[in-house]
Amino acid sequence: MKLIFTIVAYLCFTNLFAQREIKIYAEETKKGDFILYGDNNEPGDVSIKFNYLILENLSPSDKENKIFLIPAKASKKFITILKVKDRKKGTRYRYNFNARYGNSNTEDYDKEYVYHLPYQKNESFKIIQGYFGTFSHQNQKAIDFKMPIGTPILAAREGMVIDVVDINTKRCDSLDCAKFNNYVKIYHPDGSIAEYHHIKFKSALVKKGDSIAKGQAIALSGNVGFSSTPHLHFQVHKDDMNKRQTLDTKFLIKKGESLEILKKGKTYKKEYE
Repeated sequence: MKLIFTIVAYLCFTNLFAQREIKIYAEETKKGDFILYGDNNEPGDVSIKFNYLILENLSPSDKENKIFLIPAKASKKFITILKVKDRKKGTRYRYNFNARYGNSNTEDYDKEYVYHLPYQKNESFKIIQGYFGTFSHQNQKAIDFKMPIGTPILAAREGMVIDVVDINTKRCDSLDCAKFNNYVKIYHPDGSIAEYHHIKFKSALVKKGDSIAKGQAIALSGNVGFSSTPHLHFQVHKDDMNKRQTLDTKFLIKKGESLEILKKGKTYKKEYE
């Protein structure tokens, strides 16, 4: 008779520990080995890495530091086998694991992609904080657009919604309020993730699992969470198991003209749909 062991763990996507359920479980074979499987109910691919806390008389068929990819919406995805070393002896195991969106086995992403400005045609907004800003962007390639509360936010790139929070109302200009950020997160085809932060209370126009077109309205801007003034915080990142890498974002300014970096203090008008 097969024994089934189930462990439920949670993904960490941001420094605020947004949580999503990924299920890892083992089934014992007739020979006494254990096959590890994974279920991924998320709308995007997920990478996992095991940390074996106890392995008595068992050996993983793959190296312990290997990263495994579980595709979006996968059910009973084979991961690895814990093989018995000596079948005359008992076995015992325990593990936990880290998980991240995307494929952590590669650092590839579309470096030439041109993003659209995340607001409507003929609107203009000033950059009040750019890459590596001193207020809240230390070590981050992130952009803050000064934006009145209630301004429609448009998706800068197509993708899949993987997380939405718009239930918070509290605001302050210290890191203590970061846990109150409202946001929309979109998973791109190249495995990168865009984050749109500080959206207005109950203003999200999309939900987790929605497929999003470039230029689609996703929320209204606000002044919630770690924020000193009404604005939209925008960043794109790619995660591996050890760190988050925020990425350069090239923007289309007008037809035929794009900029590698939007600069603090500059105002950018969107002259296209």
